[in-house]
Amino acid sequence: MGPLGLRRVVEAVQIGVDLFDTSYVHQLTAVKTVLITNWASEGAGQRVALVDLSDAKWQADTTPVMETCPCYTCRNYSKAYLRHLVNTEELLGSTLIAMHNLFQYLHFFDHLRKELSADRLDTLLAELDACTSLHVDMPSPPS
Repeated sequence: MGPLGLRRVVEAVQIGVDLFDTSYVHQLTAVKTVLITNWASEGAGQRVALVDLSDAKWQADTTPVMETCPCYTCRNYSKAYLRHLVNTEELLGSTLIAMHNLFQYLHFFDHLRKELSADRLDTLLAELDACTSLHVDMPSPPS
């Protein structure tokens, strides 16, 4: 199907599509971007974000991409180190980002299944619409 963003995945589920690939994860990785999800939190606040790890603001940030994420990348590496890897085009950088993004993408599908079984896909779409970083056009991966 090609790289569908999270909102497009929900829209596809609404019309009966039930098989997706991981090209979105790979597209995010190619542009040095990590997917952040926070479905467990209650109340207002952004539940999903896209973060560009090549940004200079992460240069000295020794915290993981997500404090609460149990993936291998978040348990072992900081944003500063990941930024260094992607900016020096080390293969390990894209591998670690892909691992995190895949973990978060699967976490999104867990949440999607719960919302689908509770007949709350419209609520999920509203939550995704509230996530401002998801509305930025994804740059094309380098060729």
